[in-house]
Amino acid sequence: MTAFIAERVCEAEDNAGQKIQISIAIEAPYKIDEESWGCIVSIEGLKLRTTQNKPHRIVGSDSWQALTLAITLIEQLLFYFVESGGKLFWEGGSEPMRIHDVIPRFPQNAT
Repeated sequence: MTAFIAERVCEAEDNAGQKIQISIAIEAPYKIDEESWGCIVSIEGLKLRTTQNKPHRIVGSDSWQALTLAITLIEQLLFYFVESGGKLFWEGGSEPMRIHDVIPRFPQNAT
């Protein structure tokens, strides 16, 4: 593994009301072979069966695709967490945070 290129920590509350901390990090994409690139994603603190607090290697056809797929995985896992009753908060505070605050998206019709 290489050093993380981006990290975010946020406070959260799971669906049982327990306070937790979620740490998200992405490593720089790296070339696996002539046809694929990888990108490591680390998400700690989520209590979803799919995460198991271990890094995930995302594979794409180039570095751009690997990175965007890694970001999409983070967005999906946070969505599942919130859909199951979890809440996100800014680090060190009690102010609510939306998934859009972590992964901003433009509207579909934006130019």
